[in-house]
Amino acid sequence: MAQKLYPECALVCLTKLVPTSGCQLTDTACLCTNEELNANLSVCVLQGCNYEDALKTKNGSATMCGLPVRDDTMKPPLVAGVGFGLALIVYILRMCSALPGCNRELSWDDWTITACVLLTIPPTVFAFTLSANGLGKDIWTLPLKNVENVLFFYFLGELFYFLAQAMNKVSILLFLHRIFQHNSLGKAIWVTIGLTLAYAAAFFFATLFQCWPINHAWLQLESDHLGRCNNIHLQGWLSAAFNIVLDIVILALPLHQLYQLQMPLKKKLMVMVVFSMGIFVTLASVIRLRTLVVFANSTNITYDYVDAAYWSTIEL
Repeated sequence: MAQKLYPECALVCLTKLVPTSGCQLTDTACLCTNEELNANLSVCVLQGCNYEDALKTKNGSATMCGLPVRDDTMKPPLVAGVGFGLALIVYILRMCSALPGCNRELSWDDWTITACVLLTIPPTVFAFTLSANGLGKDIWTLPLKNVENVLFFYFLGELFYFLAQAMNKVSILLFLHRIFQHNSLGKAIWVTIGLTLAYAAAFFFATLFQCWPINHAWLQLESDHLGRCNNIHLQGWLSAAFNIVLDIVILALPLHQLYQLQMPLKKKLMVMVVFSMGIFVTLASVIRLRTLVVFANSTNITYDYVDAAYWSTIEL
């Protein structure tokens, strides 16, 4: 049975390690439950096989041992589709308030939130493409081409994430500037806009050039593809930390002014809506940090990246 399930390089490891493990090649139960043997086999396979054969070996072990087939492929498109639909409804209601007869003209915060909505369309589409290629399944059950497609569209999604996130923050800040344009808060808002754009630009280019050549970001699993990558996991943590700090600063900016000013009820309600959305986004950013722990230590990227993907989508 092993000869049918495993590539030749893995059979070499089995022949070498099984005799010293106390198991027989025909004893499936022993082979599946011997933790020391499986740990040694993993090391041997990673050293002696290319990545595609290593995946075939893991798939063979999972099949032989009867491991459950996991499938969370519906999560990313479901979260992305519902999230984008709700965001689009809120956007349409907001833009309706700028129609003739509503005593308000279109302003810069309307244009930037429009840019944000447009920038979230590609990641929403990518969620369906990622699902079709196997995001949500164990990596060893997928062809190498599917894994590369997942890495490619995940890479593109990260780039749009930083752009859309920046436009969302800038829109909130410009909205606050429109509300508080005649007081001292204006300068602080412009400084925060500058910091937001600097943050977005820095991490956009850090993500774009996380590997060199750039296509090594999604082709790195091919044994003959040469390249190098930065510490992507450290980059993810730094990005998340700066993002949360910016969210807190944006939420804190108008607190003093809101406390002091006598504002019309309509303006207060508008600010309260923006604040409630800001608090939700900040909470999503904090929860997303938990997914980065799994993200950093994952060898099963097509399954473990699901949570990070949909929390990033929710955050947008």
